[in-house]
Amino acid sequence: LDKRPQDAIAIARKLQQQRPKEAVGYALEGEVFAGRRQWEPALAAFREEFSRNKSTGTAIRVHATMTVAGPASAAEAFAAQWLRERPKDAAFLAHLGNLDMEAGRFAPAEQRFRAVLALVPDNATALNNLAWVLVKQNKPGSVEHARRATALAPSQPAFMDTLAAALAAGGDLPGAI
Repeated sequence: LDKRPQDAIAIARKLQQQRPKEAVGYALEGEVFAGRRQWEPALAAFREEFSRNKSTGTAIRVHATMTVAGPASAAEAFAAQWLRERPKDAAFLAHLGNLDMEAGRFAPAEQRFRAVLALVPDNATALNNLAWVLVKQNKPGSVEHARRATALAPSQPAFMDTLAAALAAGGDLPGAI
């Protein structure tokens, strides 16, 4: 698909014709355009997918594409509407937290990950990410969250790295090593 995107688009559009009520053809088309960083046609395809399948995964694709396609206000309005309709969507909240964390907006990311954990207390990724944003903000509690994350998913190098960073930030350099 990477080397022949026009063929992939043709296949996607054929799927759309064969299965007009299904989302799969639009998802494929959106992924091809997104892979080529053609955000406007990717967003148009993902919106069509969303009109046929209002799942969390589809909402995340639409929102993520809106975030890079702009304007930011449209992405924010979409996210706000989704959360008004589905306030307990932990996966969408985690998606928003990840975007905040990647952008260095650690306070909002902290709020998002705490909301995820209120809904899914044993979510190892949310625990790890909360620990990370607490470290970045020099706030207490990072070690406890990082320890829980590594206990839930002991073989995750990223989680062990977060635990080491939390221990180091707390002054436990031997533990961090």
